[in-house]
Amino acid sequence: MEDCLICVVNTDDLDDEFNSCDTNEDYNTCICATDIRPYKSKGATWSLQKAIHYSFNQTLIKSMTLNIWSCGLDRCLNTWDTNQDIVARQNMIFISIEASHLNTIMSTSPSKQKSYLIIADSHGKNLNSIIMHNDYHIITHVVSGIQWINKYNQNLCIYSLIQQDPLAHLINSCTHVLFLVGTNSARNLPATRVINQIETVLDVLQSKYPHLKHNKTISIIATFPCLKESAFFPSISLLKANISSYNELLQTLSHTKNFHMLI
Repeated sequence: MEDCLICVVNTDDLDDEFNSCDTNEDYNTCICATDIRPYKSKGATWSLQKAIHYSFNQTLIKSMTLNIWSCGLDRCLNTWDTNQDIVARQNMIFISIEASHLNTIMSTSPSKQKSYLIIADSHGKNLNSIIMHNDYHIITHVVSGIQWINKYNQNLCIYSLIQQDPLAHLINSCTHVLFLVGTNSARNLPATRVINQIETVLDVLQSKYPHLKHNKTISIIATFPCLKESAFFPSISLLKANISSYNELLQTLSHTKNFHMLI
């Protein structure tokens, strides 16, 4: 990403007072601070990160901006070697989307606009990544195979992902969080253990992100029926029974942990 000058002006005419004979002239229409204007201070550097911070008081995630963006982000290009490569590319795509929509999002008063983050497994793969509306906006973050807690793969572990970027950044920016997950956990663990994991995740969410302590700012969708047996549940009847138990326990948990359960 090349450094470039992004200038804040107080006029609609971009050519106002422009002097083509002296490109370093100090234009009256520019209201940028002196120390971040390269044509005022030759040694000053300027970048997209600084522009976003100065204009919107927001921060782009450094770990993402330092990635090699020419790697080919689309999974169909087959430029990845490992699952970690896939996750990194997906995160880079979300950072790009968020940055490109930042101006629109920030132009609406935060006190009036609700913002929703959907964290989903493969059930959310056909949802739009970004939905913009005058009264709200929705960002969807999909990770196929994600579980509430996965001790063997942090890239598929909600407990880990919500505590690091880019999800941590997105959660901080949104007023509500909705989870469209659960199937992968309910296929591999007894319902009671999964519910304990959800309690742990909710405790972290409400501790790390105080705005999610407010009434019903967290929602969890009931797990859909699944006919894909697993080693833990080798028959469809056992799997159905576990998912049914999971949904019942989730309903009970919603009353004690103060979140919405959507059925």
